[in-house]
Amino acid sequence: MGSYAKIGAIVTILGIVILACTVMLTGILDVNDRIDEVVLEVDYFEHWNVTFSHNSIEESWSEMGRKEKILVRHSGDTWVISVEAEKMDESSGYLRVKIKHMDGTILKQAVTMLPYGKITMVLEIP
Repeated sequence: MGSYAKIGAIVTILGIVILACTVMLTGILDVNDRIDEVVLEVDYFEHWNVTFSHNSIEESWSEMGRKEKILVRHSGDTWVISVEAEKMDESSGYLRVKIKHMDGTILKQAVTMLPYGKITMVLEIP
């Protein structure tokens, strides 16, 4: 066997070994893009009410200004987050509701400026 044939055989074997290792490590490392925590943010300068549910839990707040809460997934099933918010006055100010990834990326948001405006929002996370 000539020197070029030996080099070709070595390169081929190395390529196969590298490919096999890459495939094996991909399974071991298992990059997980699943979202298990989000932030629910409600923001309005006056009084507002919000009711939200997730993981079969329902909670209500009656607040003023900005409020955030971290929500945590409790199972591997599709995560459904439902939010209903309303302004408690006739102002034309913005009521904003956001569901954000922990890094701040907005997954879903809604806004109303209507007097006594209401927001209904549902987010499904696989």
